[in-house]
Amino acid sequence: MANQNTKEVVVALLEFTCEIAKVSKDGIQTSDALVLWASIQNNEDLKAKFIAAFDEIKSVPEEIKNMSWEEKSELAIALLTYLPKLINAFKK
Repeated sequence: MANQNTKEVVVALLEFTCEIAKVSKDGIQTSDALVLWASIQNNEDLKAKFIAAFDEIKSVPEEIKNMSWEEKSELAIALLTYLPKLINAFKK
């Protein structure tokens, strides 16, 4: 995929959404922020995804503007692969 930065940012946001879903089962509370922060700090893979995404976030608007239909399709497929993970995060 030519727009790797955009994909990294989108994946990091999806991972973050999954983490929010996991910690807010009983409703969103202030304490959830601490649990969320700890879960990110203790998961090296997740932390690496966030660091990569935030390092490249400024390039995303330009990449999206210049995406071909093929690249948009690739990004949509990447998004869809996270759907089962998101559903499971909200279910548990």
